[in-house]
Amino acid sequence: MPLRYRSLQKSGTFFITTSTYRHIRYFQSPKQYDRLAQLIEYYKKRDNAIIHGYVLMPNHFHLLISIPENKSISDYMRDLKKRSVFEFKNIIPGIQTKLWQDRFDDLALRSMRTYLTKLNYIHNNPVKAGLVGEITQWPYSSARYYLGGQKSIIEIKPIE
Repeated sequence: MPLRYRSLQKSGTFFITTSTYRHIRYFQSPKQYDRLAQLIEYYKKRDNAIIHGYVLMPNHFHLLISIPENKSISDYMRDLKKRSVFEFKNIIPGIQTKLWQDRFDDLALRSMRTYLTKLNYIHNNPVKAGLVGEITQWPYSSARYYLGGQKSIIEIKPIE
């Protein structure tokens, strides 16, 4: 299997993708999505990070996230994934120690055009996967915030 794409940049603004082990659709219930969102929020606050956009899917998630200079995206993702294994191994059947694939993809965002392209991609993910017919129908995404001004389960701050 080829190595996943990593920018090797520690801080800045990133488009993140991480997938479940063998792309198994572990996340199915609102309780599971809500708990994953809470963990993303917890580590966001711990690291003084900013979430600009997200989507939580049954077998992966995407984040648009800014990490401050004194922190590391690798540390953020390592700790988030490690804690989520601990949290979910007793409530999702089939998880022992492998919830996530070992690595994650990150793309350092350097332009508003790339940011908007990735935000659009994130918001269209549930429609493309056939989970909903319209992007605002998926409750585990920042689309409702951007398109309808609704509060999101993860605090969002658009890039200025």
